[in-house]
Amino acid sequence: MDLHTIPVELRTSPTIRSCFGYLRGRLDKLNEEITAASSSAVFAISKPEEAIGMGEKGRETVKPIMQVFGTSPPFMYLLTSAEFASTWGFNQGDRLFLEPVTNDIVPSESVSLEPLTIEDWLLVEASTSQLEDVFLEQIRIIHTGCVITLYVSTNAVLHLRVGKLFPG
Repeated sequence: MDLHTIPVELRTSPTIRSCFGYLRGRLDKLNEEITAASSSAVFAISKPEEAIGMGEKGRETVKPIMQVFGTSPPFMYLLTSAEFASTWGFNQGDRLFLEPVTNDIVPSESVSLEPLTIEDWLLVEASTSQLEDVFLEQIRIIHTGCVITLYVSTNAVLHLRVGKLFPG
């Protein structure tokens, strides 16, 4: 963990329906207007035991990357979608590290995506006309190998793995 890494406790909200995170300093401020955030940064997220980048059996892990909004430090809590947290194996109350990402962000012209399950494939087929708009509205930062969560409608959540990025 370097000096710029931020330790936080994860809190989830059913009202957040995007891949974004929101930093808060106090529990009583968690439900503050989330659009009031004044600045953002991009972070890789890991549990303390994964902060060195190694997963089970010494294999390198793919960390989720998230655009995070905050107003003023100190930050103690990361508020995000329960679906996003679950997709990455995080739970309410988990201690996490946010590590700044500065050199891995490259604009892309197109992306290859792969649905994770048969249900995801069916949802892609049923919503092809709106999928690009939904993606561009909800996702800002991705990387090869990551799993993204898209909210296609009120009752439909889609999980996709990023296969390849095609720089623009």
